[in-house]
Amino acid sequence: FIRCQSWKEAADALEAVILEERTRTGTGQNPQHARELQTLVLQAGKLYDQAGDLERAEVVLEKGGCHVAAAEVALRRGRFAKAAELFLEGNQPVRAAEVLQQNGEEQAAARILGEYHRGRGSDQEAAHYLEGAGEFFAAGDVHRRLEDFMRAGQAYEKAGDRAQAADMYRVGGNAARAAANWEKIERWEDAAACWEEAGDARRRAAALVKAGRLLDAGEIYHGEGLEEDAIKVLQQIPASSPDFAPASAILGGVFQNRGQLGLAVMKLREAIG
Repeated sequence: FIRCQSWKEAADALEAVILEERTRTGTGQNPQHARELQTLVLQAGKLYDQAGDLERAEVVLEKGGCHVAAAEVALRRGRFAKAAELFLEGNQPVRAAEVLQQNGEEQAAARILGEYHRGRGSDQEAAHYLEGAGEFFAAGDVHRRLEDFMRAGQAYEKAGDRAQAADMYRVGGNAARAAANWEKIERWEDAAACWEEAGDARRRAAALVKAGRLLDAGEIYHGEGLEEDAIKVLQQIPASSPDFAPASAILGGVFQNRGQLGLAVMKLREAIG
C-alpha cells in the first residue's frame, strides 16, 4: 500500500497490526516491545496525516500513547483545549501553556505554569503564575515558604483566608492590617491585641467592646481622655458583674472632673458598695 501511495489503506492495515499486537501481549509488554509498538503507532499517525485524515491520525496517536505527536495534530485541527490536554499527558506543560495562551486562556495557562515552576522549586516564578491564575491560597503558601510575609498576607487575603492573612501581616510587621483581618472574622480579642501593637488605642478599645471586655475598653477610653466613650461603655456593665465596682469608680472620677458632682457621689457610693 505504501509503495502504491495508498496512504489511508496502509494506515488502516498498520492500525490492525497494532491492535493485534496489543491484544496478543496485553499490558505486560517488555520495554523493547513497547518501543517497537510506539514506532508503529507514530508511523500509522503519519500515514493518516499523509492521507489527509487528521482526525484518525490524532485518534491512533492518542490511543497509542504518543501524546505529544497527537497534540501537534490536534493543534493543526484547531482543537486547542485537546492539544493542551495531550501536551500535559505527554509531560510538556510549557507547551500546553503556550497553546492555551494562543487560545486566549491566560488564566488556565498561568495555572499550569505555576504548578510547573512549583514542582521545579522555582518559587518566585511559581508564585507569580499562581497569582495570575487566581490560585491565591497556593500563592500564599509559596510566599510564606519564601518568608515574604507581606505578599503572603495579600495572597491569603485575596483567597478569603482572613486568619492566615492576619498571621502573615502580623509576622510581617503590619499589625494594623492584621487587626483589620481579625475584625473581618470577628476575632475581636486578636484584633484588640494587634491594635495595641499598632498603637491605635481607640480601635483597640472598640475591639474590646465587641469582645465583651467593657471595663478594659472603658479604662482605655478614660486613659485617652475620651470621656464620652468611657461613660457610654462603662454604663453598660450590669450591677451583677464583678466589673461593676471598678467601673463605677472610674465613672465617679469622670463625673467629678466634669463637675457633675451628684452623679460622681452616686457612682463612688456604688463603687464602695
